[in-house]
Amino acid sequence: MSKPSRIQLKLLKAIGTQAQSVFTDTRTTQEADREGRPLPVGWYEDVRRRGELRGALDNAAAAGAVPPEWIDQVRTRGELGMAWRHDLHWREPAPIDRAALVSQLGSDVLGVLGMAAVGAAYGERGARSEVGTARLFDTKLRLLGERVRALSTLLAVTAQEAAPWHEDRLLSAVARTVSHAGPDEVATWWRSYASADRGSYEGQARALAHAGITAADAAPTLPPPEQIVARMHDLLTAGPGPDRHHSAAPKQIAVIVGTAFPYDARPQSRVPDAPDSLLPSHAGAQPISDREAGL
Repeated sequence: MSKPSRIQLKLLKAIGTQAQSVFTDTRTTQEADREGRPLPVGWYEDVRRRGELRGALDNAAAAGAVPPEWIDQVRTRGELGMAWRHDLHWREPAPIDRAALVSQLGSDVLGVLGMAAVGAAYGERGARSEVGTARLFDTKLRLLGERVRALSTLLAVTAQEAAPWHEDRLLSAVARTVSHAGPDEVATWWRSYASADRGSYEGQARALAHAGITAADAAPTLPPPEQIVARMHDLLTAGPGPDRHHSAAPKQIAVIVGTAFPYDARPQSRVPDAPDSLLPSHAGAQPISDREAGL
C-alpha cells in the first residue's frame, strides 16, 4: 500500500489542521448566534485569511504531486473535527504524472532565472528611482524562488532532473539575452515582473513555508534568489569569452529561453545558442500562457 513521504505528511498535516479550523469556526459562529453575542473584532478577517491559506495549500499540494485521495482524506477528517493522525490507513492513490509537474516546475525555474537576470541588470537603478516598484520586485522574486525551492523538495526532484537548472551555459544564455536588450526594454521587463499578478504562486510559497517545507529538506534545488542575482550580475559584467558568439539560436531554444521573460517584451531573435541537452526537460514545449509568462 502506498503511503505519504515525510515531506508529504508535513503538507497533509497542514491541510488537515486548516480543515479543522472550518469545524472550529462553524462552532464559534453557532455559539455566538445562540448566545446573542457579537464575534470578536477582526474575526471575519481571520476566517478569510484561513480560507486563503487552505486554497493555497491545496494548490501547492496539486503542484507537488500529493495525491488528491490523501488530501480529501485529511480534509474530511479535519472538517469533522477529528484530530490529525499520520498513521491512517491511506487510500490507494491514482497515478499522477509527476514528470509533467517537474517539467512545469522547469518552466517556473526559467521565470526565476529571467527575473533574477533583469534584477541584476536594473535592480539598483530601479531602486533609486522607483522605491515601491523595487520592493514589489524583490518580494516577488523572493517568494517565487522560495516556491520553486520548496516544490522541488515536495516533488523529490533528483540531482539529474535539477541539473539543467544549474548549467552555466543556460544561465549565460538568459544573462546574454538581458545584455542584448536596450535599457528601456530591460526597465519594461523589470516593471512587468513587479506589477504582474502572481498571487497564486506567492500564496503557495507562503503556504509551503507555513507547512514547514523548505529547500533545506532536499539537496538538488536552486540556490536562494539573491545568490542567483549575484551570479547573473557576474555573467552580465564579465567580458565576452571565446565561446560567446552571437549566432542565431534555433527556434526551439529561442522559445524556451524566451519564456523566461515577460510576454509583452519577450525576445525572439536575440537569444544566443545553447545546446538542447542543457535546457530543462520541457524543451519541446509550447510557450507558456500569456498570464503565466508575465511572471
